Amino acid sequence: AREGLQLAITGASAHAAHGRHLVHALIEKFGRNFPLDTAENTEVRAPNIQLVCGYKPETIGDLERGINYFEEQITKLASCLNVGTESSDFDYNSKALHAGMLDHVGMEICDLAQIAALNFPKGEPNPKLAEFGFGSVNKEKPIILCVGHNVLAGASAIDYAEANNKDVEICGICCTALDLGRYRTGAKIVGPLSYQLPYIRSGIADVVISDEQCIRVDLLENLKKLKTPLIATTDKYVSGLEDLSGENSEEIIEKLMSGEIPGCYLHDLEKLGEVAVQVAMKIKERKKNVQNEKTENLNLYEGAIKKTNDCINCGLCKKACPVGVDNHLIIQSINQIFNKAEECKTSEEVTGNKETENTVHKDKEHIVADKIINLLKQKEYTVTALAKEVGCSRQYIYNVLQKISNEKSSELTKRNIGKETYYSLIKGLNEYYKITEEVKSCIECKLCNKNCPNDIQISDLISAIKEGKEIGAKEISILKDCAMCGLCQKKCPKKINIREVVRVERERRNIIADIKFLTKEEILAAVGCSIWPNGGKELGEILEEFIKRNFIVVVSGCSAMAAASDYSGTHNLFEKYRGNFGPGNIVNVGSCVANSHITGAAMKVANIFAKRNLRANFEEIADYILNRVGAVGLAWGAMSAKAVAIGNGVNRLGIPVILGPQGVKYRKDLRGDVENPYENNSEIFDYGRKNLGLLDRWKCYNTANGEIFDSEPAPLHLSYAANTKEEVMLLISKLTLRPGDNTKGRSIKLSHYIDIYRKYGGKGKYTFPDDLDKFIRVEGDIPMAMSDEIKEIL
Repeated sequence: AREGLQLAITGASAHAAHGRHLVHALIEKFGRNFPLDTAENTEVRAPNIQLVCGYKPETIGDLERGINYFEEQITKLASCLNVGTESSDFDYNSKALHAGMLDHVGMEICDLAQIAALNFPKGEPNPKLAEFGFGSVNKEKPIILCVGHNVLAGASAIDYAEANNKDVEICGICCTALDLGRYRTGAKIVGPLSYQLPYIRSGIADVVISDEQCIRVDLLENLKKLKTPLIATTDKYVSGLEDLSGENSEEIIEKLMSGEIPGCYLHDLEKLGEVAVQVAMKIKERKKNVQNEKTENLNLYEGAIKKTNDCINCGLCKKACPVGVDNHLIIQSINQIFNKAEECKTSEEVTGNKETENTVHKDKEHIVADKIINLLKQKEYTVTALAKEVGCSRQYIYNVLQKISNEKSSELTKRNIGKETYYSLIKGLNEYYKITEEVKSCIECKLCNKNCPNDIQISDLISAIKEGKEIGAKEISILKDCAMCGLCQKKCPKKINIREVVRVERERRNIIADIKFLTKEEILAAVGCSIWPNGGKELGEILEEFIKRNFIVVVSGCSAMAAASDYSGTHNLFEKYRGNFGPGNIVNVGSCVANSHITGAAMKVANIFAKRNLRANFEEIADYILNRVGAVGLAWGAMSAKAVAIGNGVNRLGIPVILGPQGVKYRKDLRGDVENPYENNSEIFDYGRKNLGLLDRWKCYNTANGEIFDSEPAPLHLSYAANTKEEVMLLISKLTLRPGDNTKGRSIKLSHYIDIYRKYGGKGKYTFPDDLDKFIRVEGDIPMAMSDEIKEIL
């Protein structure tokens, strides 16, 4: 417990120091009265600060008050680690949760300051996508690589390059990359923390800028071998470099170019931008001048890079990697960039180079098809915009697009009409015709209506799609109200995938499902580091499983980069699904400090929907979230002290967190015990503040009438280190259960739990979880499609 507190304080201190540096620098640049314009369509802009500190910040200067409180509390908590202070493991755990709560205040301060001052996106559901991956970096330009978590250093380089019209490539690794992408979408996101060493050793960077957090201790050692200068920008990571902040820019540039020093410490942001850009340009020019010579002093890895041409694509390197890094993919990227290997083109891209001008056909549909193709090549269109431009109905556009995809597929390639348009139109078209074929088998028995927990007349929607009618207000209402639980399709005699029909129609018509008190909607937040047990692929598979189950999925930091990886072989998750905060969508909130928005969203649910007072009312808000909001955190690759602090802050609000296999190294889980009541451990229950008596641990207190009633073990755990992807799937579905679930919500959640148990539990497709009876309170909780089977085993 004491070690857990130490880790939580360490992690929280990292964000506190980050916030202090960020706010101080932004006040110096923009002034204390710079307004905190951080979000659109909401009055609750700083929920963590309002809840914990009891005030509402209006300007950047107001954030200092929160930092002062944070630093005061962290000092007190650190004092408890000294010999002769705290003696109770219970209180150590309580203090660790307190440190986690403070951490979310610190993260919120960081992100509010940079969103307001640096004009980051403010809650836009469909922002521009930044390019991701090693191959996205243009090696023909001077390259500045930023490593760490503080965006100010990289932003200063971008500002200088823009102001002086310098054509340089600025990219990043870890969370600073995400924030650079929020600052300018032209900045490239190279990859997560776990890929830091391969990218550094590739020698692609001309200059490396480090700031703070998640920087490898051997960074400078590897850069020395490459003769690549390192510029450290914060006092949290100096690495023994000489402080040149007092010298003028010309002298610093001369020292770095001469090789006299391997790098420098430079905390002056204005000088930093100039020095980084000028040094990168000079080194790039020097590399070009000596590219035909032996250049060991510039790149000791040149021989290794050339050796990648000998790769036979056996994939054994990937199988041998203990954390599942796809070394084969990295080698392919190195070949493509350095050895100018031929890019492996898809059939679509190859055919996209064919002649694009079509002969005008007499048939009307072919004329319209030609017009559509030409329009799409000029700019991006939605189906609605195309219908308006061509002068026909949306249905007719879909019919023509089907003919184009069948007869002229070479005309609609990513290269011809743009990647985003291609995916939105062609993917939507293919899905649309897939569901129209699906619903043709409907016999209108209306069993789907009878099995719907929300009493939705789903058969009316199916009939409208089957007959090719335009969707009206009635059908749109059905699409909004559907919880996509899948219960309707379980009794369908034709096995129609009704859930997929609803999903496709929602995406086509940009319909967002209603979120009513989040009593039936489930939230999965994937956060944390990138030490995934089998690479990012497994995390991507977990996320997509629950997106398809209509969870609201939010991601941040390195986990967001896993979701952006092309693990499926077709698109990344941000291209496949929408970015609204709604069921069946995935939202990238940003870097590590943006995790505060995830807990902030839970607080807003209690404040806005349930009308709970937010200001300095942590106990009531946390009680509401614990008992009613079905949210789960997933830190599948956690390995740092920051991950502990973030997880503890989530736990204190009553939200469970699942850790990956590396989580056992933290040596602490907060697991529930269903078998043993509190009566057997009076020492623990003596800490009960309200003197409710010796209760079983699974009882609840009804604030409306003061009664104490029996409750199911929900959520069963607060912190749990899982070993496998399958175990994670089961835990997520179980830990969304809450005592405050209504019967419809509980029925849907149990349906997911049973289905996942059958799919990943390894005990057969007709089995039920052993603890299912503990979560069924009344008959209405039983999923209707499985009612008869479940009643037999209860």
